[in-house]
Amino acid sequence: MKRTTLYIAIFAAGLGLGAFAEYELTQPRQSLIDQDWHPFFKGHEDASHARIMRFQKALTNAGDAKDLDTLSRQLEAQLRVEDLIIKSREAEYAKITLLSAFIVALLTAIGGAIVAWLRAKRSTHDTPNR
Repeated sequence: MKRTTLYIAIFAAGLGLGAFAEYELTQPRQSLIDQDWHPFFKGHEDASHARIMRFQKALTNAGDAKDLDTLSRQLEAQLRVEDLIIKSREAEYAKITLLSAFIVALLTAIGGAIVAWLRAKRSTHDTPNR
């Protein structure tokens, strides 16, 4: 088996394994609990964003605090709203984490195949004719 064919076979096997893993991990679950939970969770995500925006608008419209206790409560509420925003962004980014890892692995494999091909090509041209 030629070296180039071996590189292509390894690349194809890795690509196929990655595609299979991505497909299997993104399939909806078949249990009854998961079937009930997924539609609720999707609606809950959208509702959570709207709720966070309502909280922020209420805090903005509350105006300046009159005393230290009110200021303390407003600051605590603002910190909790910001924490909810950060957590919702983390959850949103988690959806693409698997796909991004697959893309990085694919680009690395392509880069490795190109480098190996260029080195093999250069080594055949560098040999002197005798």
